[in-house]
Amino acid sequence: QQPRFVAGEMVQVWSVSQRTWLDGVVDAVFAIDTVAEGFAVPAGTVKVSYVAGTKWVYPAVISATLRKGGSGDRSGAISSLHRFSKCDRVEIWSESKQAWLRGVVQEAYALESEVDGYKVPAGTLLV
Repeated sequence: QQPRFVAGEMVQVWSVSQRTWLDGVVDAVFAIDTVAEGFAVPAGTVKVSYVAGTKWVYPAVISATLRKGGSGDRSGAISSLHRFSKCDRVEIWSESKQAWLRGVVQEAYALESEVDGYKVPAGTLLV
């Protein structure tokens, strides 16, 4: 019997590329076959966000890819990326205009990156 997960739960996600467990958070659990974000998603699939990005974990690989727990640290990239994704419509506070302005997330940097010669910290959003 595989462990059951719930949205918002802290987990650890196996990273094949980094060959280690990384902290993450469950974004969604799909109890029935459905279509999400334009893709067919089989029942039992778990969507997670973690510092390396987003992963859709299918039922056949859950036991090898997800485990209960995590550091409980929801700061930084995990927190930012859990709430925002590329193409999300958002509102941004403008100090100069003293108003909320509409925007669209152009990029969500899961890892520290370099863009146009500048270091961009993990968790940064380009709006």
